[in-house]
Amino acid sequence: MKMREKSLVALLVVVVSALMLGGCAATQPTAQNKDDLLNNRAIMIADARSAVPQISIVQLKQMIDENEDFILIDVRDPNDWESGVVDYRNVATISRGMLEFLAPEHFAVNDPLFVMCKTGLRAALAAKALQDMGYSNVTGVAQGVDHWQEAGYPLKDNQI
Repeated sequence: MKMREKSLVALLVVVVSALMLGGCAATQPTAQNKDDLLNNRAIMIADARSAVPQISIVQLKQMIDENEDFILIDVRDPNDWESGVVDYRNVATISRGMLEFLAPEHFAVNDPLFVMCKTGLRAALAAKALQDMGYSNVTGVAQGVDHWQEAGYPLKDNQI
């Protein structure tokens, strides 16, 4: 191969590589004001919900009643747990802020994990974070403990 052809091939490799890397780069959302921030948050939650399977509290209650085996992670804050947690034999209470740090100590990669919070918003983000860490069997509860209580489903005292 002549020197000129080698130079053209090298240039082509550099250009193609740059295009491929540029296409793979994550774009960071921008914000100019509070409305932009709120919109970006809504997009993050919607993206998380679309990336992780979701169930309703009705489906969760049915699974509990049928004695299915899974881990229900309540990602509310500790002061929220004082009002009680879902009455299920295998509830783990780990606040959203500590989840990524404590999960590897408590859950195996393939454990069936269901994530719940007060309203369903933190649960979506937390479930996505677990999935991003590599947990392979994560499901979010689309509604939270507020809806659980409104439906008249039982809570129990939290045993931290």
